Amino acid sequence: MVGLTSIFLLLSLGLLPHLASGQPPWLIPVEEQDPLWSYKTGNAVLTVAISVDGSYIAAGSYDNKVYLFNKDGATPLWSYTTGWYVSSVAISANGNYIVAGGGDDNIYLFNKEGALLWSYSAERGIYSVAISSDGSYLAAVTWGDIYLFMKENNTPLWSYPAWAYGSHSTLSSVVISAEGDYVVACNRDNIYFFNRSSGTPLWRYENQSGNIQSIAISADGSRLAVGSVEENGMVHFFDTTSGTPLWSYPIWGGALVDLSADGKYLAAGKFDLDLFNATNGALLWTHDPWGLVESITISANGDHLAIATFAPPQWPIYMFDKDSNTPTWRYLAENMVQSVAISADGNYLAAGGDDGKVYLLATAQKPTGIGIWMLILVVLVAAVALTISLVLWRRKASRAS
Repeated sequence: MVGLTSIFLLLSLGLLPHLASGQPPWLIPVEEQDPLWSYKTGNAVLTVAISVDGSYIAAGSYDNKVYLFNKDGATPLWSYTTGWYVSSVAISANGNYIVAGGGDDNIYLFNKEGALLWSYSAERGIYSVAISSDGSYLAAVTWGDIYLFMKENNTPLWSYPAWAYGSHSTLSSVVISAEGDYVVACNRDNIYFFNRSSGTPLWRYENQSGNIQSIAISADGSRLAVGSVEENGMVHFFDTTSGTPLWSYPIWGGALVDLSADGKYLAAGKFDLDLFNATNGALLWTHDPWGLVESITISANGDHLAIATFAPPQWPIYMFDKDSNTPTWRYLAENMVQSVAISADGNYLAAGGDDGKVYLLATAQKPTGIGIWMLILVVLVAAVALTISLVLWRRKASRAS
């Protein structure tokens, strides 16, 4: 009896390491995380951004509103109603300035008190916005134009009509270095790299074989990460003094990318999450989330990274430390999460998605035990082992009598 019970118990416990590698997300032995707070907007949340220390969280929603929150509570500090959905927001490092844009063709600049400092009509929908650390410079892209502004007024320092130079695909993303010295924008075919002093690109990288999905820049603007769908997926890493990649790495299905502020760590993912040493292109680890990566973010020093995944019937957010491909925690959202953003200090994570909610989560929670479904599995196997042992014991006792 003891031997059989021991065998079943050992088998049940032996399943743990096997299931902890490449398993469906509902079997991951990870601590469940609870939000510090959540707030329900009037429609899907399309974009979130967070200040350096996590004190301020900006969000844009399909309810046509821009929101600003403080980390200490779920009640918005303010909201502003635009003419249509808000697809992109960005916030300065100290939270003093918020830039937003979306379907009503306007770029908006607010201060943290909620005052509209100015707006600019680009006459086309705004796909992406970015802001320098101190809020002095802000960039935006429409489907065909790239803009750079100073915070003082709504007259562009320059604009670049990408559509007029042989590229007719939609500009999808723009990023800016911390001091606002460099601006990078992309559409599916090209990457455009600018110095803020001129609206003529310093260089242009043409991707003839695939769809560029995302870009990320280091704080000083010296390093650039690019994710694309070419050849079933590729990550490129640039020294921005040149339009030629330093290294490239295949990523199945394409890649969303983010880059630590110092340019040393690169996170990329679509079907897998991969963490690279960006200095030499070495793959540090990979994780299979059993779903599609919908959004990715990494802290300034690369110590923490998070992803939002599409894995129906679940929509998990996973938090990782850079030293391990095992999540430190997960949160199961009520619907698909469109956007995640981690504070530069790595202490807070903002998220928003199709359930219409803005979430704030702490990054610090560590695993304290196995996941609930794994616990249930172990208990069930142990119960079966005990039942079989009792049946065998009774049979043995019956024969002896």
